[in-house]
Amino acid sequence: SGSLTFNPLLNNTPLTIAGPLNSAYSWFITVPAGATGITVTLAGAGSQDPDLEVYRPGTTTPACVSEAAGPSETCTITTTVSAGAWRVRVVGYTAYSGVTLRAVVTP
Repeated sequence: SGSLTFNPLLNNTPLTIAGPLNSAYSWFITVPAGATGITVTLAGAGSQDPDLEVYRPGTTTPACVSEAAGPSETCTITTTVSAGAWRVRVVGYTAYSGVTLRAVVTP
């Protein structure tokens, strides 16, 4: 369970996020035509453990899932980088706070 919200994520602009256990929050980033890659990262400290999923526009299966132990996660996609609104989903495997979410689109 948890909630689902959509929020804009700006290219290469860090966002500090927080969420409770079993939460699921989504952001979207607009990827322009001609982009060659997208890298999404979570960075935090301590024993908190948010996980990261990245979805291509119009899909329900993640293009990348990062479920490393701890608050640092990375998804890098360099194939089939289509233009449109990519969804970035953070799932609270544990409660987390003070975690930095960043998406970088490579032109």
